[in-house]
Amino acid sequence: MKKLPKFSSSEEFDNFFENQDLGEYDLKFEPANFIDNRKIKKEKITMSIDPTLKQTISLLARRKGIAYQTLIQMWLKERTNQEIKCLQQI
Repeated sequence: MKKLPKFSSSEEFDNFFENQDLGEYDLKFEPANFIDNRKIKKEKITMSIDPTLKQTISLLARRKGIAYQTLIQMWLKERTNQEIKCLQQI
């Protein structure tokens, strides 16, 4: 069976699944929550990261079919929301 390609956006993901015979693909993958990046104004940041950590995050992102930057952004949003909820309980 063929492996699924990497997807860098929800649009790319949708287009692939609309136009492919899925019977040829190994569909064992974890669901991913995609962010509609077209509607959100972004600000670039630069940071240093341990190469092993980046490699691990990239691997996890590939298994989800998303870019590692998207996965990092998802995790940052989740953690930020958790911290806000904790602060609101104080």
